[in-house]
Amino acid sequence: MERLVYKFDIITKSPLSVGTAYNDLTDHDIATYSDGTPYVPATSLCGSFFARLDYENSKNDKQILFGTNPEDKKDFIESKLFVSDGIFINFNKDAIKLRDFNRVASDKDIEDIQLEEKSNGKFDSLYINEDSRFSFFIVYTQDNENIENLLKEQVIEIAQKINSGLYRLGNKQNRGFGKLFVDKLVFKKYDKSNYADYLDFNGDVKNIKDFEDFKEIKIEEKEFDGIKSFSVKAKLKGSILVREYQLLEEIDYGPITTTVGGKKVAVVPATSINGVLQERVRKIAKELNVKYDKDDLINTIVDEAYIYDGDEKQFSRNKINRFTSNAIDKGLYTEKVWFSNDNSYCEFNIRFKDTMKDDSNIYRLYYLALQDLLLGYAPIGGETNIGRGIFEGKVEDIVVKAYR
Repeated sequence: MERLVYKFDIITKSPLSVGTAYNDLTDHDIATYSDGTPYVPATSLCGSFFARLDYENSKNDKQILFGTNPEDKKDFIESKLFVSDGIFINFNKDAIKLRDFNRVASDKDIEDIQLEEKSNGKFDSLYINEDSRFSFFIVYTQDNENIENLLKEQVIEIAQKINSGLYRLGNKQNRGFGKLFVDKLVFKKYDKSNYADYLDFNGDVKNIKDFEDFKEIKIEEKEFDGIKSFSVKAKLKGSILVREYQLLEEIDYGPITTTVGGKKVAVVPATSINGVLQERVRKIAKELNVKYDKDDLINTIVDEAYIYDGDEKQFSRNKINRFTSNAIDKGLYTEKVWFSNDNSYCEFNIRFKDTMKDDSNIYRLYYLALQDLLLGYAPIGGETNIGRGIFEGKVEDIVVKAYR
């Protein structure tokens, strides 16, 4: 009997929100252990891998190891593959953040309308910040069979598709969440010659010594045919205000920010980007009398964009009664706005799912909408009427790939 063990070291490249069946803190809580440390359930990992592999290999009847395998059409044999939970390494609990996707009121607004703590927004969600690290391992037990090459092939394929963005986890995957990167993949075989070592192996991914004699497997970059994407770098002209709709003590509103590579950056949520682009798609389609499948809008994945460099500046102005549109006596409204500098830039990434038809007009419409964004005709965020949220870039710099 042999044990084949693979270990994945993962870096989160965008917010990760793997939910639970409970919503005690927000509308979408994340999975945590009893001490509050988050984890990625093994069911989420294995389910995602199996669903994708099963979908892609259904036509050639290829055996899928990540799930149950039929011995015949009636009976199923449970897989011999074990997948562990994803355990976060050196996790800082400050990396657990809250994102409210449409919070519009304060605890007690100016009209004295009292709101419950969880009722001051349409949908709020917990997530784990970018640049967090977690690891998991898989173990396959083979007896009188030679599955090693097939397992290695599927493990490498999974790693490649994680790095390319095809495998994502958790909530709001179509709006940039759940993007991961396999930083390291290692392997070891336990057989008769070293079975005593396997008895000492406890799978503690936090203990480097448990995996120090594993062999590293190189993950080569790979493009996948039939899947289109657009990407382009752009520069923010002036300032942007994409409000974080949370109840802040020091200010009324502020921009969404995060830390990437140890530096503070402004976040342009994919919900905001895609909302603007979808509006342009509808407008362009109407003007050009072009028909498109509305379901294709749902099958479009837009990543969050991060504005590197720049800084926040605080402003105060009169607070307006939203019912009468009059200034409130002695009321000030304070907000922070993100301003660019000469080195500020961000990258927009749009990917289309492989379920779309090759001749779908949605590709052309999104390409034209992205051009409008680069030409300043499609500003993003709030206060666009006073010049905020305008980006500039060269249309010829839009990169079109089979997959990015």
